Amino acid sequence: MKVDQKKRNSDLISATQKDWKKINIDINFNIGRKLTASFAREHIFNLTHAYIDKNLKYFAKDNTKWLLLNHVMYFSAKGDPYYKNKKVKSLDISSKKIKQIIDECIDAGLFIYADPLNGVSDKKIKSVRPSIELLSSWSKYNIKRIQQTLKNIKRFNYK
Repeated sequence: MKVDQKKRNSDLISATQKDWKKINIDINFNIGRKLTASFAREHIFNLTHAYIDKNLKYFAKDNTKWLLLNHVMYFSAKGDPYYKNKKVKSLDISSKKIKQIIDECIDAGLFIYADPLNGVSDKKIKSVRPSIELLSSWSKYNIKRIQQTLKNIKRFNYK
């Protein structure tokens, strides 16, 4: 099937123009292509870092695991307890799968059981928190993401 490229280009600009305006980009097809390539390169860089990091590798291969990792990080940073069945509904992951992932992470030393920072704990519930090594890897990953984004901001003069 032959695609009318000029019409497709025009449709792409129309479909995304409102979003580009949010970052003050006066979009045209050539700028859109360069930005898309830049975004893709940034994601490839970030994902590659996650795949090669010994602590993040386990999570990077599966969106479910990555989502769970970020939930554990979030609740730990807030000081709230995070336990195996806390977010089954909001994550749309079965409790069996969450238990399996958490158990594997505990066994691998990626997660630990520790009281939440806010001091409120139920002795019957084991609160899951990231290990120091995992938190360090995750922080490095996010700092590299920010650095890549800042390069793109400087390169394309986002406002």
